[in-house]
Amino acid sequence: SPWIHSLKNREIFMLLRQLEKIHSKSCLNDGTYFKFPWESETITQIQKTEGT
Repeated sequence: SPWIHSLKNREIFMLLRQLEKIHSKSCLNDGTYFKFPWESETITQIQKTEGT
């Protein structure tokens, strides 16, 4: 059901938010290097899931 999908997406976004906080606290120059490819990949996966 769509409700389960939205719940799963909410969990993913909460994880993304927590990761962003960790990265911003760590103050590493290459923090964006780690964050960016993973984030865009996850968003693509979410969009594929919503498409079905």
